[in-house]
Amino acid sequence: MPIGEAHKSGESFSGLAEYILAQGIYAPDSVSKKPEVIFRNHVYASDYLSLGKEFREQAKENQRVKKPVMHLTVNFKTADEISSKSQKLFVQKVMNEMGVKNDNHQYVVVQHNDKHPHYHIIINRVGLDGITLSDSNSKLRIGTAVDKIEKEMGLDNYLEKTRAFIYDPVKGYKINENREIKKGLPRIQMIKDRKVGIQDKKNFVQKNVLKILNNPRTTTIKDLKIQLSHLNIELRHTENVKQQIAVSFRYEGLAVKGTQIQLKGALIKKQLEANLATLNQFNEKNNVNQFAGKMASRLDSSLKEIIDTYKTGISPDMKKIFAKNDIVFDEKSKFTYEGNQLDVKAIITFEKHCREKLESAKNKFAQDTARFKMISKQKYKNGVFGLLTPEQKRFNEILSLQKDSLIKPELIVEIDANEIYNPLGNQFTAIFNEIAKMPIENSGAYIPDYNIHEDEKDSNIFKAQTQNEYSYSNSILQQSGGSAEEDEEPKRKRRFKR
Repeated sequence: MPIGEAHKSGESFSGLAEYILAQGIYAPDSVSKKPEVIFRNHVYASDYLSLGKEFREQAKENQRVKKPVMHLTVNFKTADEISSKSQKLFVQKVMNEMGVKNDNHQYVVVQHNDKHPHYHIIINRVGLDGITLSDSNSKLRIGTAVDKIEKEMGLDNYLEKTRAFIYDPVKGYKINENREIKKGLPRIQMIKDRKVGIQDKKNFVQKNVLKILNNPRTTTIKDLKIQLSHLNIELRHTENVKQQIAVSFRYEGLAVKGTQIQLKGALIKKQLEANLATLNQFNEKNNVNQFAGKMASRLDSSLKEIIDTYKTGISPDMKKIFAKNDIVFDEKSKFTYEGNQLDVKAIITFEKHCREKLESAKNKFAQDTARFKMISKQKYKNGVFGLLTPEQKRFNEILSLQKDSLIKPELIVEIDANEIYNPLGNQFTAIFNEIAKMPIENSGAYIPDYNIHEDEKDSNIFKAQTQNEYSYSNSILQQSGGSAEEDEEPKRKRRFKR
């Protein structure tokens, strides 16, 4: 669901406009990534310098306002599949909740699609009436506004649990008593460096270190070093007697300390330890799953032998047969395999079913055998001087038919395997479902910025098995620094690499 952010109010309209419009950055063949102006109000220019001057002229109406630039962003997650029309309506509602009025405030809304759909809003805090738009508690206000709008528009409100304040129909807002937060975790953001090419290299190193750390199978410095080497990134580290780690990276002539890209050695160490804990949980879950599968297979083999034994007319020694498959059977309903015990109550019903079928088959066999012997010993009637009476002829004809159709009896024990396999199958299905629900806590040592982890689906093999949720935000897109004078005459043209 959407995340709204209110950045610190600033002084430079042209600096922020240049960044948001990204003018001079995109090549002609990258026009699909080019930022698009969605809404504008009381400003008409297209280039960042002219826009800055239009905003600045109005800001001069109230010289007491030192930071007239309000910068809001509204971020949408691609996976939430919110339509473009709904996104734009959402943005308009956010501005309205933040006190922006069409008849009184200058603003420009720019859409970016280079990573995930998000909107930048430049607002002049100095209204056309000269009154200043409040930026007090703007970070909390925009979170409450987003919560309110989500509920009004019927959107999924699953991020409510992360907000400090949520919408209340009576008071307008209230403290979120059920808030879930990651206390004390640093947020890793993309690096900004204005030296040509340096930012790209730093971002490449930072992004790939985080991507590899995001895989719980990376549990040691050696693992990290090997995987980085495949990307031509050299990792160097030192460890003192207190087991404190310092790291540095080298890539295409760039040497950078871990601290310079927000990846201290201590942070990396904590993440590797967290990965090891996650991997251990995964292995434990996998072992339980394998145990259940092996036991199910051994039970199946035992039951087949038991059924085959019953079909020979013999009551099997079930305990002995299970023991052949390394299963201890207590002759009631409990099975023990590799130290793990399972109570299979369906075995009681199965054994009763088999015994009843064997008893029934034996009774039928006895009856059929008696009839077979009787008919086999029966002699034909002999007439007087070879002459038979009609009754004798009829008797001999019936006896002849009976002898011709006579088949030697066999003991056939008709055991329905489903009587055990269906209940047993249901029981093991329930066991496997419980195993699947076993949570794996993939705790992190940091909170990654959404833009950095846009590729996390490629590296996190445990994504579907963990309950780890990364907050996504666009907090890296901070307002550019600068002074009010830069709106009139920029000291130099700023270009931003992405």
